[in-house]
Amino acid sequence: MRAWYGFQTRTIPRRALMERLADGLPDDLIRHGKGCQSVTQDDDRATVTFTDGSTDIGDLLIGADGHHSAVRRCLWGDDAVQPAAFGTWQGLSPIDIDITHSNRSLMITGREGACGLMPAGDGSQAAMLARYSNRLSTPAE
Repeated sequence: MRAWYGFQTRTIPRRALMERLADGLPDDLIRHGKGCQSVTQDDDRATVTFTDGSTDIGDLLIGADGHHSAVRRCLWGDDAVQPAAFGTWQGLSPIDIDITHSNRSLMITGREGACGLMPAGDGSQAAMLARYSNRLSTPAE
């Protein structure tokens, strides 16, 4: 990867990434496990109302709530997302094989898709399967 992109890549579990990004921030700054009901903003701040009725106001709202983002839906509506021309399946598992203890990744690509194995630290391996298609499923006839 370094030869192609000029830097080494690393794969880490999402939970570990979240912990590293939050490290050093005040404990009450990040909200986990709350649903976003609405978002409003003005020139100076953003206000989020959670599904439990509580609110938070801040200079910055980061909507890191995934593919089905409630924050994105509140700001731009349901039509903001366009289906991708591919689908991926990803997993993480502890497995004691050579690749999990290295800095090497294995990627196999073809006309229909790709699969990859990447070390994810602590003896874990991340696996990815991707299917390239304009239609990920065939409708029933």
